[in-house]
Amino acid sequence: MIEGAPGRFVGDRYHIVRELGRGGMGVVYLGRDLRLDMDVAIKFRGVVHSDATLWLKREFRSVASLRHPNLVELYELVAHDQSCYFTMEYLPGMDPRRWVERRQLSSAPPFDPLGTDQTTASVVPLQEARTEMSASAIQAAAAAVALPRPVAQVDFARIRSVLVQLAEGIAFLHARGVIHRDVKPSNTIVVDGAVKLLDFGLALERRRQEQDLERETRIVGTAAYLAPEYVERLVISPQMDVYALGVLAYELCTGAPPFGGTMHVLSRLKKNIVAPRASETNPDIPTDLDALLAAMLSADPARRPTALEVAQRLSGSQSQHRAARRELSFIGREDELERLGARLEDSAPHGRLVLVTGPSGVGKTALIDEAVGHARSAELLVWRGRCHERERVPYRAFDSIIDDLATELSGDARLAKEIGYAAALTRVFPVLAPLIDPVRRDEPPAADLRVERERALLALTQMVRSLMTAPRGVVVIDDLQWADDDSLELLALLVEKIERPLTIVASWTTQGAAPPREALLERLGKAAEVMDVPAMTEAEALRVVAELAPRAPTERIVAAARLAAGSPYLAELIGRELGEADVTDPHDAELRRLDRLTPPERAVAQITALAGGTASFEQLRALAELPSAKLQSVLRGLEDAKVVRAAPAVSGEPVYVFYHQRLREIAHDAMGAEARSALHGRFATWFEDTTNDPGQLAYHWQQAGNPTRAAHWAIVAGDAAQAQLAWGIASDWYARAIDLGTSSVRGKLAECLFLGGKLAAAAEEFLRLAESEGNGDRWSVRAAEAYLK
Repeated sequence: MIEGAPGRFVGDRYHIVRELGRGGMGVVYLGRDLRLDMDVAIKFRGVVHSDATLWLKREFRSVASLRHPNLVELYELVAHDQSCYFTMEYLPGMDPRRWVERRQLSSAPPFDPLGTDQTTASVVPLQEARTEMSASAIQAAAAAVALPRPVAQVDFARIRSVLVQLAEGIAFLHARGVIHRDVKPSNTIVVDGAVKLLDFGLALERRRQEQDLERETRIVGTAAYLAPEYVERLVISPQMDVYALGVLAYELCTGAPPFGGTMHVLSRLKKNIVAPRASETNPDIPTDLDALLAAMLSADPARRPTALEVAQRLSGSQSQHRAARRELSFIGREDELERLGARLEDSAPHGRLVLVTGPSGVGKTALIDEAVGHARSAELLVWRGRCHERERVPYRAFDSIIDDLATELSGDARLAKEIGYAAALTRVFPVLAPLIDPVRRDEPPAADLRVERERALLALTQMVRSLMTAPRGVVVIDDLQWADDDSLELLALLVEKIERPLTIVASWTTQGAAPPREALLERLGKAAEVMDVPAMTEAEALRVVAELAPRAPTERIVAAARLAAGSPYLAELIGRELGEADVTDPHDAELRRLDRLTPPERAVAQITALAGGTASFEQLRALAELPSAKLQSVLRGLEDAKVVRAAPAVSGEPVYVFYHQRLREIAHDAMGAEARSALHGRFATWFEDTTNDPGQLAYHWQQAGNPTRAAHWAIVAGDAAQAQLAWGIASDWYARAIDLGTSSVRGKLAECLFLGGKLAAAAEEFLRLAESEGNGDRWSVRAAEAYLK
């Protein structure tokens, strides 16, 4: 049974239209996002495998923060009402095998992503894959493989286009520490000539690879596309994606993979397998393409080109100008690193929280990663979680950690029988339900639901305690400022009740609106500490720039380090710009980054730069005049380029701000006065049509050059503040209205200054009223009263 059905409404915004495709780990539907008024693809977990929810969440989290023109975009992960799904862009397009045919069937139905091709990733038990088979068994297996229909004629220009775009997308993943592991035609789609790579269900992140691979006891993937080193020795590296891309290319050129579906069987027989040349099947293939395919299909991964080299060999250079990122080593922060390391080494039998704080871009996550990396040993058990602004998941700070605990619990039947409050635990954390004794899950719930939740959290604390097989444990949580209240409650309970040497290290960005942390710190008292990450020293910034631009002249490196002004983000940005061959002046790094934006990206960046604070998705969609799906794509691109970032908001929906104030100022100034004025006018009109926010309206009408309307809304804002007894803010608004030419509110200003304790300023305003109005004696008395007080 699969969660979801056509005609059903999911959550509070998605209407299921029809099924697109299904496999062992999930099913994909076409859905309509009623809030954003756009089509989306929705992937639900399957129930064929008990760990389908874990795979689904890992698939989302492996690439949710990445954006590239040749990767499908993932939007939102949701878990509620015993259901789990994520949304992604809907791409009606064509299978690449059909797209490269010279004689395409005009009557063929359109291709839905993950839809019409029912090929799914196979999951082969390791023992079965390693079983030797007879020659007759091999022939039977080969006959059972449904090979695509051989193509008589293909368009090699289109094949090159497919390979270049896929290679660039794969190179982008590899540069960011992700291996796809399931590259094949059915996970690829062509939309108006643009090629997209789909389905990251088997993807591995670099920092989770070691942990995930230790738990992986079976070969996963689709047989015909598996690299020999993976089948033989479970060797996983980026080169296995290059091999799979080579098989895909071979199939496009010849109509079938080089070994059909029996590659895993043949490799287990330890035969010396040499992939046949594609030209043996299709003599029309160009010589250079034939040679490249042979190199990609080399049995030795060291002899294969990288994905980036594949793109360069096919196009002469990267057609989309996306250079692979140079890995930057950890620099500086010696004091903070030593202090955090000491906390991780502490063996006192109790929990503790270390909150690593600082503005966005200061290097909090890098510091935590470095400290945990130094502390890693057989005596340290590490679990890692992250709060993501696009996840609507209960206990989201711990959700991925609970998934990992479920994986460990599945291998310990004894522990599963010893957990107390099992029924409460499985109600609150349904991913654990298949692992807990069904009889014990039938116990009646507590009459008070608050008691029931407390039981579940205590049971989870007991479970963590029992699974801490190492002398010390560490829980790392990135971006805790996004955490929900339930997550913070669970965090506090773990610290208070664990009775083991467990350190919870969490990063917390101090910019923008964020949930309050003071209550948490006050509750935990001495068991919690805040470690504020300071600005980088100039010497540290110098090392960053020098590492990223080793060939740049010394004077430019020094100038770049000074320009960074203590920000690791700016040091890296300027250093990477300086490291490019055609960059000679470090002073223009931010402007160059903005100049490289596409027109839609530039428009959204400009709107964000001029927003009076943060910009909402609805604002950006209306002012940029972009469809929701396109705006989603643009925002992901700006986030990846570190131009705009999402920030928490009280509403729960993310809002958008510039990644760095300096970059915002440059984008603001680059627009020109006339363009800024026009955009402020559009902002003001939008606010009048929607929220009537007086503060925003006063600001934008003033910037748009309309003082009369700005003064009106300043008075409205002042009146609202006065009604809430916020006399200081009311005074500011009335003073602004006077500056804009409306002196009729001077009496209100004077009264608010008086009530707010600014007596000298109030007296001066009363005297001005006495001079300008007929009832001067009254105002003179008030001025005297203010002076006396």
